[in-house]
Amino acid sequence: MRNSQISRIVVVGSSNTDMIIKAAKIPRPGETILGGEFLMAAGGKGANQAVAASRAGARVNLIARVGDDMFGARAISVTRLGAQPSAPFRREIKDFLKKRTR
Repeated sequence: MRNSQISRIVVVGSSNTDMIIKAAKIPRPGETILGGEFLMAAGGKGANQAVAASRAGARVNLIARVGDDMFGARAISVTRLGAQPSAPFRREIKDFLKKRTR
């Protein structure tokens, strides 16, 4: 990449929220243990690629399907990390299912 030219990249991929529970140890097969701290983190192969390309200096657009809920809003917040969502498109699952059952 030349200094005067910025690469433009479009990433089509997944964007999701990882839910993590920390535990003191890894459970043995069949063992149930209590979890500790609960964390949520941005994830998804597409979102991760978009952020990495942006951090490397590219101008990035991310195309991903997200839900109309708190997790979708969190996925769109990847813009603060440098990737720009390409016209976020949301459709409620009930509308999607209605069309599939007709």
